Amino acid sequence: MDYKDILNDLHDGLYIIDTNRKIVFWNKASEEITGYKSSEVVGSHCYDNILTHIDSDGNNLCTTMCPLLATMEDKKNR
Repeated sequence: MDYKDILNDLHDGLYIIDTNRKIVFWNKASEEITGYKSSEVVGSHCYDNILTHIDSDGNNLCTTMCPLLATMEDKKNR
């Protein structure tokens, strides 16, 4: 069993991006939660707004203040 098998068994949606914010892994729970199959998502970028991440004020995080990008730059948890 490798790590992908373990991640696919999670009940929580999880995806992994590379340093260019390209989605390189999309688990089965993500498929169930979003309706997007891994084959439709892997290879795209998180900022392509597949999920349209927004904050509590309705601001689009992917285009204005991406927490993933901020963490990659300053190494702080968010």
